[in-house]
Formats: sequence, C-alpha cells, structure tokens
Amino acid sequence: MKFLSGLAAVAGVAALVAAGVHGAVAASHAAPPFGASKAPVTVKAASGVQPFVKAGHGPRPFMRRDEQGPGCTVVNPSQVLSQSLYGSPPYSAAVAVTTNGATVNATNVNAAGCDFGIYVAPGVSGVTVTGNVVHDAFQVGIMVDSASNVNVRGNQVSQTGWHDQNGYDPNGVQTGLAIYYLAASGDIADNFVTQYQKNGITANLAAIVSLENNVAIGLGSESNPTQFIAQNGYQIYEATLSNATGNFSAYNFYANPSYAATGYLLCDATTPAGKIINKSEFYGKAPNANTSQQNNINIYAAKSC
Repeated sequence: MKFLSGLAAVAGVAALVAAGVHGAVAASHAAPPFGASKAPVTVKAASGVQPFVKAGHGPRPFMRRDEQGPGCTVVNPSQVLSQSLYGSPPYSAAVAVTTNGATVNATNVNAAGCDFGIYVAPGVSGVTVTGNVVHDAFQVGIMVDSASNVNVRGNQVSQTGWHDQNGYDPNGVQTGLAIYYLAASGDIADNFVTQYQKNGITANLAAIVSLENNVAIGLGSESNPTQFIAQNGYQIYEATLSNATGNFSAYNFYANPSYAATGYLLCDATTPAGKIINKSEFYGKAPNANTSQQNNINIYAAKSC
C-alpha cells in the first residue's frame, strides 16, 4: 500500500481540527499533578529494569484495533519497525508525512482508532512537527520512522496506548509511546508528553537525536504507583545523543518490586564520538541540567539492558 502524498488526506480529516483534547483517564490511572513538592526519590539498584523492545527478543502481545477509525489512513512502516514490536502491517495514522520539507503545525490531531497520530515515513527528510496537540493514538503519538533531520518541537502528546469502548484505558502491553524516533535523526525539543502507556520519549536503534527542554510525566507516584506497567520517561536504546539539556521526567513509578520504572533509561546510549553516556554526564549541571523526581529509578545508564 503506497503512502498518500504529503499530509494525509482522508475521509473524516475534519476530526483533526476539533477543539480540545477529548477523553479523560480513569481515576485509577490519573497522572499526578505536575510540579508536586515531594523530594526526588532515592536512586535504587537497577535490577529488573525492563526496556520496552529489543528486536528478536520474543513475541510481544500485539495491540491494535481490529477496525481503523474514520480519521485514519493506511501506512506501511519500515521492516525493522514491524519486526521489532508491532507485528504485521497494515497500520494506520491520523496524519502521514511523505514529502521532504513538510511542516505539520498547530493541528489538533485526534488519533482515535489509529495506530499513530503523526507518522513521518521512511526516507523523508527535513520535516518539522511543531505546535500540535496529539492525543488518543493506539500505539505512538508522533512516530519518526527511519527519516532524517526531523524536528519535533513544542507539541503536546497525551493518552497514547490501549483504548476500549470507554476511551483511554492503559494496560501492561509494552507499547504506547508518546514520541518515538526509530533509526531516525533530528531535534526533540520543548515537548510536553503525558498519559503514555509505556514510554514518553524514545530513540532506538541507530537514532541520532538531541533532547532539549522536554517534559515527560508518567502515570504513577511513590504513594500511588502504577499496578500494570513499568514506564520510562525517556528511553535511549542503541542510539546517539548529540545533546541532552533541560529535560524533566517525573511520576514513572511501578508497584511490582521485580521491575523498575525509570525517569531516564539509557541502554548503550552514546555521544557522537561513540562514548557511552554515564549517569553523571547525562544529568549535567545547572542551569541546563536534566532533572527528575518520583521515579523508581531516576536515571539508569548501562552498556546493555
């Protein structure tokens, strides 16, 4: 199935500009308020940290709607994506970008019934995704798939993950990512992501990204941890960080003592020179430090996970 040229033009696209973010998280899954005054938790031992995906590490439950929503268009992700997490295509997106240099700006992206909210296709370059409100994607809010020089700035992404007939209802399946760069490059800056099922911001498998001034707010806290999944605010897995300053992560807290939710999960994350990034280097110094609070582990950095 071929991509549509440029941004998606599909029946029901008017839903993308409906006012406001709809739906509400069930009370038991509500995210704690941003800016809570409790002190950061003590960093714990890293045993049980669980990255959400490694290619070839066994089957995962496949979470996708049987029927696509009326505002979705069919897309065909790269093979590495389909093999590593999502099973067999087809997939769908509320907005599909297939044109070099395209801009997706100031759009309310209602991704209800779609796998992805905004999907940037393989081989595309020079795309800007800025100032959008993206909500209710079934798998990924903003997906940058094997594309280059894609800048995702100033977006709000929420309610990414499992939905049922009553709306957003996150569960323990290892998907539901707000922003995901897979073997892609670009800047990720000034985004606010919350109510993600698994990860806030993810860069995997040869991605090369800069992280600046993003905020990732999970669903759990020390007093009210999630019962169903170990979230990560940021995951960098076998990827390169060209810069990481001013980012914040909070409320990734899991009740199961065998696993840990993290603010930042760095697995074989390197600098452009190939040096493995360690915890102290990643945190940095004020006023541009990366910060976190209310996570099982605020930051975990290792050669492998």
